[in-house]
Amino acid sequence: MKKSMNCASPTKTKVLRLRLKDKHAKLLCDLAREVNFVWNYCNELQITMFNRERRAAKNILAAGRRRLVEGIPAL
Repeated sequence: MKKSMNCASPTKTKVLRLRLKDKHAKLLCDLAREVNFVWNYCNELQITMFNRERRAAKNILAAGRRRLVEGIPAL
């Protein structure tokens, strides 16, 4: 038995082994392609959101610095 990281009760892990026939290969490849497409889309969306948040944070920091140094005379 393997202990779970987030709770004290032990959990069991079962492994299911299957041998698939060739008649299912096309269907499984099609399903794998669809899953891969969704996975890539989610990954791309995550990267886009990360870049957008990083860009917004940089602009907020720049505006905050401007407000902090407004009253200081230029040298």
